[in-house]
Amino acid sequence: MTGELWSKFEDFWDKEKIEDKAKLYQDFYDGSKKKDQGFTWVSSKDQLNKESNAAKWGIPNHVLGDVDNTEVIIGLFNPGTHMDTDASESCNTVREYIQGEVNKEKENANQTGVDFESKEIYEGNSRDEETLKKFYYDHILSEENVIAQELKKLYKMYENNEEDVRIYLETGNSKSFKLIAYYLGQYYGHLFDNNDGYPGYVRAMKHYIPIFEKMNEAKRQGHKNIDENFEKAVNEIKVANIELVPYRTSTTGDIGFSKSWKSSRLSAQVILNKLENNPDTIVILRSRAKWESLFIELCGSKEEYFEKIEPKLFELGTSGAISIKNVTPVVDKKAKLNYEELSKQHQDRVDEAIDKIKKLISLESFENDLDDMLKEHHK
Repeated sequence: MTGELWSKFEDFWDKEKIEDKAKLYQDFYDGSKKKDQGFTWVSSKDQLNKESNAAKWGIPNHVLGDVDNTEVIIGLFNPGTHMDTDASESCNTVREYIQGEVNKEKENANQTGVDFESKEIYEGNSRDEETLKKFYYDHILSEENVIAQELKKLYKMYENNEEDVRIYLETGNSKSFKLIAYYLGQYYGHLFDNNDGYPGYVRAMKHYIPIFEKMNEAKRQGHKNIDENFEKAVNEIKVANIELVPYRTSTTGDIGFSKSWKSSRLSAQVILNKLENNPDTIVILRSRAKWESLFIELCGSKEEYFEKIEPKLFELGTSGAISIKNVTPVVDKKAKLNYEELSKQHQDRVDEAIDKIKKLISLESFENDLDDMLKEHHK
């Protein structure tokens, strides 16, 4: 059943309007002669400060994850693009913009030769309207968490060609990995840090590939429902990402920021509501100052914010890595303290938050079940 907080996002976006835009967008890409003048993904409830092709024509991204039941919220600023600002602004039509993004995406992917599904355009049968509309709507709002989305893609790759994935890890790079699993590569993969010097995405895959291997072995042994159990396990990961600004840009200055934007006010209000309903929710913010300006306004006073909200918040460092040394209580971040300089109490807060997120995404229970299956077979 859809939760109260999720319903707020659904009300804002209006599914019927998004689905109509989705069909138009696909038609533009497929070469339709329909005029694209005036087409924009930007909600009529928001009046942006500046014109931007990326904001108008790039598919928005607002929420990924079940905000009502999540135990962790990562508050980001806004989704990015493949093209830089000059390249996107040189595009004269929606089709030209989409082609530019897709070409840049494929150009980056060709560095490793690993096949992947584009995130910029629906590549299935355009006559399958329900799947097409779902692709675009889920891009903007999806109760499926980002880890689930990306692990499903990675396992599909691994199942189709184990060696391909292994070579990819040995010869790939973070940039190309993020085309397939952006959030693991940029944020969550760093949770598996063991000081071995590997990039975050490699450490993440060194954790998940053994699980994929056990899944395939269990299938070879004749065990049933492995895929169904995997899907259930990843879908139950309680993390959610919320963008303060849902519109795409190459740089944060391309459209600026306004506290009057309804989409941004909604993002901030939902986090405040979540903390009120579930005070133990871990909230980690990028671009904290912009989030904070809205929190203060929505709280009604600085005093209420600083007394009741700020002590519950963490700030994410500029690298984006979710790790002990890059996640800091907001009050300590303002004091420019690093992890070693924190009080024991605040170090414990960071440790507990990082440990909890790592446990949530590790698939420990699912892996234990696989181990039990495999042990039973060898008795």
